[in-house]
Formats: sequence, C-alpha cells, structure tokens
Amino acid sequence: MAFQASNFALLGGFRSGTTLLINILGLSEQIVPWYETKELCELFRWISIIKGDSTEKFESGLIKPPEISGFNLNAVYQRMSFHIEWTEQRIKGIQKDHKKSYEKYPIGSDCIVYTIDESRALLDEWHHTLQASKSIQDDIFSASRLLISKLLELQFLNKMNANFCVNKTPEITRFSHIIADYTPVKSILLLRDPRFVVQSGIDLQWGSIDNLFFMWKKLIQLSRQSAMHNCVDYMEVRFEDLITIPQSTLERIFSFLEIDTNAYELLQKYPVKLDCDRLNSKLLNSKVSKRIEQLDKDFIIQMGY
Repeated sequence: MAFQASNFALLGGFRSGTTLLINILGLSEQIVPWYETKELCELFRWISIIKGDSTEKFESGLIKPPEISGFNLNAVYQRMSFHIEWTEQRIKGIQKDHKKSYEKYPIGSDCIVYTIDESRALLDEWHHTLQASKSIQDDIFSASRLLISKLLELQFLNKMNANFCVNKTPEITRFSHIIADYTPVKSILLLRDPRFVVQSGIDLQWGSIDNLFFMWKKLIQLSRQSAMHNCVDYMEVRFEDLITIPQSTLERIFSFLEIDTNAYELLQKYPVKLDCDRLNSKLLNSKVSKRIEQLDKDFIIQMGY
C-alpha cells in the first residue's frame, strides 16, 4: 500500500476520547488504525519551524524532560527515538498508559504493528540521509515523505484488505498542512468540555490549570489554522456526541471520510457499552471551573461549552 491520495486521515485531541474513537473506527475492515506516533509529531514540529509556520520558542516549551532539547538533526532524531521506545514500552505494559480501570479497548491504548527494530531502522535511514545532505532544509521533505510512506506501508500489512488509515496522535491535527504537502489528508479534531479536559490533566499531574487550558485552546486554534492553510478537509467532533448519540456521530464521521461502513453494526461489535452516565460523572473541582471561566469565558461559550 503506497502513501497515496485519499487514504489517510488524522485524529487529534488530548484527554477527549480519541482512544475510544480510534478503537471503534479500527473495528471497521476498511480502516487501519495507527497510534500513537509522537515521533512523527517531533518531526513535524521541526518542519514547521523550518517552514516558518511555528517558532522554536513555542515548540521548545513543549519539550519535557528527559527529552533532549533543541531543533537540529541530532536532537530531533534522539527525541523521535525516545518516543518510539516509549510507545513500545506502553504496548508491553512497562510504562503506564494513563487509562482508567474502566477504559477497556479491544485494539488497545496503542496500535503499532511494525516492530521497534523496523521503526528504528527506518528512522536511522532518515537520519543518515540528512546527515549526508548538503541542505537539510531542502532534503528534509523528501526524506520525511519516504519515512512516513514506509511506516504507513508496514502498518497496512496487518490489514491487507483495508483501504484507509487513521492516525491518532493527540497534537497531529495541527500539522495537517505539512502532511498535505505529501498527500491529500483529512483531519478530525475531537473536542470535549475544557473543564473536564483540564481536570483530567491535573489528575495526571501534566501541568497547571492555566497551562492545560492554554494547550486545549491552542490545539483547537492551530488545528483550524493548519487545515485552512492548505485547504485540508477538516471536521470537529464532540466527545459528548460520541457518547450520547454514537450512531449518528459515527455516520457523520464515515460520511466525512467517504467510507461506506454501517455504523450500527460497528457499534454492535464494540465489546464495551458506551456509558452515558459516565460522560461527565466525575465531580469537578470548583477551583478548576472558576479559573477556566476567568481565562477565556468567551471562547468557551463560542465552543458551545
């Protein structure tokens, strides 16, 4: 399966039900699920700086220890290697995947079918190509296209009859314009009430209320801008709709993807009942709700929350 037009979509959003959605979509015989590929986001962040679409200051703020800082070939290569190994450890259960005990996924919290040795070999090939390059800024695009194409080809090997791949990685939708330089792509951003997104992030000790809200808002803004920048087909889906009206929500997604799949039958295959009662059953910290409204109440209302 070549990296070609009309067979690739992105699914983004953090703490918003993307793992649930990709596990449902992945039950379709037509869809290859591919997640998570944070190493590719490291690559796209560097490319966005090279293209002038982002700044090193902004992207550097997203690098967390023990990741190597900097945006040069060796630093990006090391961070990509780090994320390849981290995902492998999550799949093996060595690292926590931050899922709750009631979150049961038939495909899993991650789905990478190629081996870590295969991904390392392709990443090393990419690294060696750019090491030998006289102009990384010119050659990074062709080298990266080849890397993505080969990884995607390996991911398809597990589902040879499928004709569509959906990559789920939290921030990948903000890079749709970069991926669109390689192939036409569709982009789906999953939204959720920011109060619950931020509360979830705080429970995981991912940051402060202000920082988590900023990342929620920024991902929406950048995903929209990215899609507009390169005329990418883009849609937003509410987590709340996925839980309360799953069939019609899936039908809308399949229509957007132009895939002929029976949403009702797919939901019958899903082994866990979507629980409306658990939608937002967790009690919110009043401090979180109050602070979020202080940060940008107008944007929250604009988003329908």
